[in-house]
Amino acid sequence: MKETMKDVLSGSNTSIEILKQWDAMDEEFYTPGVLIRVRQGKGSLREVFGETKEGKTTFLTYMLDDKPLLQLQGEEYFCPTCEKIIRSGYGLEQTFHLDMANINKDKEVVALEEAVKYISPILGLLPSGFYVILDTCLHPTDGNGNLFWDKLKDTPSDGIRQYYHGNCQWGKLRPYFTVATQPREKCNKERVEYYRQHSNGRAIAYYIDGYITALIDGHHKTLAAAMDHRD
Repeated sequence: MKETMKDVLSGSNTSIEILKQWDAMDEEFYTPGVLIRVRQGKGSLREVFGETKEGKTTFLTYMLDDKPLLQLQGEEYFCPTCEKIIRSGYGLEQTFHLDMANINKDKEVVALEEAVKYISPILGLLPSGFYVILDTCLHPTDGNGNLFWDKLKDTPSDGIRQYYHGNCQWGKLRPYFTVATQPREKCNKERVEYYRQHSNGRAIAYYIDGYITALIDGHHKTLAAAMDHRD
């Protein structure tokens, strides 16, 4: 199956091509998903790797243009079982808004393939390349038991490291936790209450590392879920 969505951004030549779609069937496809290709993406939402001047600490920063949204930092960044520090730059301001009302509808009403079309404005901000979009559940904490919208401090996070069971058995790298990219001061109580009453819409998160994602859209939906003790 191939389908192309062109001109997803005003005045651009960006296109999103759906290459493959699957349902949850077994361990290979534990949740529904699609494989897409972004052509001529803007590259505004991107990962940037770096290190300290001393070269002792490596870090990954997730950026929106020149604003840091989230940073993972640790002495052994590329060690899968090592804890890492998460820092939220809170660079995603309220001025960054895309009208995607259709993704707020019930998942039973808006199928995954249709939802991908609705979020094409965000997909067009990614660098050109191939991406997998999963329709899965996330827990509204950072992996350390803290609310996803809590201000992150310089403390190691269990949610980043891959779990090692011993005897060369590793946990599967599936996204499960999430952290905010928007200041909590932007919280609108009325919107939270609305989503407590309408709880089947989707949020959008970008997978970073370990079991952690960065919440791009849906902070009020996620807070509503946390208040009602659900994913």
